[in-house]
Amino acid sequence: MGAMALTLAYGLEIQPRNDPYVAIAEEAIHQVAQAASPGAHLVEVLPWLKYVPEWFPGAEFKRKARYLEELSERFKNAPYDAVKEKIVCLPIASSLAG
Repeated sequence: MGAMALTLAYGLEIQPRNDPYVAIAEEAIHQVAQAASPGAHLVEVLPWLKYVPEWFPGAEFKRKARYLEELSERFKNAPYDAVKEKIVCLPIASSLAG
């Protein structure tokens, strides 16, 4: 289902197995599902933890949030960047010159 959405939205040819774009999407969904489960993070019980630095014991939720943000950017930009790369590599310039 995700492969069809990527094909329709970006025109990418999705590999039947181990496709990098589908893998990013699946990882993002898995991580968000884990993060969204009630009681998954200590900050829900001790709200003052949101003010501690990332290295502080018990603040692993901040490291997880940073990872999710990076994953979200890859999920959003990887297919788009692949399409941009294909457009740049098209031999249009040579057909216009001759």
